[in-house]
Amino acid sequence: MRAVLVLLLALCPAVSWAEAWPRPAGEIFAALSWERWTDDTLHAEFYGERGFPRGWTLGLKYGRTAGETEALAFTRRALPAPSPFAASVTLGSGLRRQDGIWTESFTRVGVAVGRGFDTPAGPGWAELALRRDWNALSPPEHGADTTLGLTLDGGAHAILQLRGHDGPDGTLWTLAPSYVHPVNTRLKVRAGALWRPEGGTAALSAGTWLEF
Repeated sequence: MRAVLVLLLALCPAVSWAEAWPRPAGEIFAALSWERWTDDTLHAEFYGERGFPRGWTLGLKYGRTAGETEALAFTRRALPAPSPFAASVTLGSGLRRQDGIWTESFTRVGVAVGRGFDTPAGPGWAELALRRDWNALSPPEHGADTTLGLTLDGGAHAILQLRGHDGPDGTLWTLAPSYVHPVNTRLKVRAGALWRPEGGTAALSAGTWLEF
């Protein structure tokens, strides 16, 4: 298993945030992000994770949107995968709060599959991450994120995401291109945009990535 993990790390496309690849043992990644939508909705989120030996990762996610809050703690485990693929499984437990009251708890199970590849502009990666949430108060919720990314000269990243999750009237899709620029060896800043075909709403996003 140790040899498999070494191979997965070698194939990792040098991106800070990707579910399919294990976080190296002892490494910490933290991100803050903000989204401002055309309907004046503001979303803020913190995401952090730390790598442990044997392909384990522990993480926290805390997000807030218009009076609604979601907190999630999770563990992720790298899975054996044939070269040049990578895969992982995630198990998490979370809470949701609305109007200052914690209204429900949920359990999340996810799986991610990724592949690194080379391009003339630099190394790239592709990833599909699926998740399902269970809680006692409502039907299960599903989500899927598809990501294409490119690592450019100097450590910058160009990323295109298609995000999908259950909404009140069916699946809600979001297209999210972004650009990540390195400030130094530990800090990167991110700028991007989001667009939802349903209703034509859009947003600007910004964030920071920190590795240590």
